[in-house]
Amino acid sequence: MQITFNNQVMDIDTNCTVLQLLILQNLADKQGIAVAVNNRVVPRAQWPHVQLDYNQSVVVFTAAQGG
Repeated sequence: MQITFNNQVMDIDTNCTVLQLLILQNLADKQGIAVAVNNRVVPRAQWPHVQLDYNQSVVVFTAAQGG
């Protein structure tokens, strides 16, 4: 099925969770990131449980220091 990941269309397996997608992208262990699915932030504890559906948009944000 197709989703949009960080503004790029990609094919993933059906029944893919947020965590599985992050593992595929080598981001699962990265600290300081947040994930939004369809513009809604998904808490890290929910990553293994949130199933992705066709045409959803997933965006990974990296925390940055500001001043």
